[in-house]
Amino acid sequence: MAVSDGRIILPATAWWPADSSDADNMPALFDFVVGDDATASVPHTRMARWNFENAAGPQFIHTAFRLPDNFDARETAELNVQFYGMTSDPGHDVRWMCYVIASSAGLDDVESQPLDTVNVEVETGIQQWLLDEATITLTNDDSAAAYDYLCLILGRNAAHADDDYAGDVFFTGADFSYIRL
Repeated sequence: MAVSDGRIILPATAWWPADSSDADNMPALFDFVVGDDATASVPHTRMARWNFENAAGPQFIHTAFRLPDNFDARETAELNVQFYGMTSDPGHDVRWMCYVIASSAGLDDVESQPLDTVNVEVETGIQQWLLDEATITLTNDDSAAAYDYLCLILGRNAAHADDDYAGDVFFTGADFSYIRL
């Protein structure tokens, strides 16, 4: 079989807030931004987004999906995170992190799967209101395989030493990229 790229699109509306029962882990805030491009015959544009605040402590969102049958477990997948910043801060960094939980049918208890080691990407040079992308290489993928139920937990911890960006960051979506069999 030929090897080619596969992609699963995960817009902002495909994610849900993290459990906020632990005071140290707060969910990001979901909202819609309304554009200023309305005319008499066309309404304002609206864009869904998650606001990762410049707060003290980690903020998380989740998504889940089933891996396709052509997912090649021998190759490393990536999560491409699309976002933009509230302020222009080109000399500073945003630190994104992603946990992966893979559950195989008939083998794993979906509700008690432990978190694998976190995958991290630091993005530099954030420009105000300009869409940016950070690629998180999912080296720690919990031995994900074709047909697995995959849960991704995406977060930002603005209090971490590697995250010195001074403003809020707005997540607009992501795509899960993998190599096909």
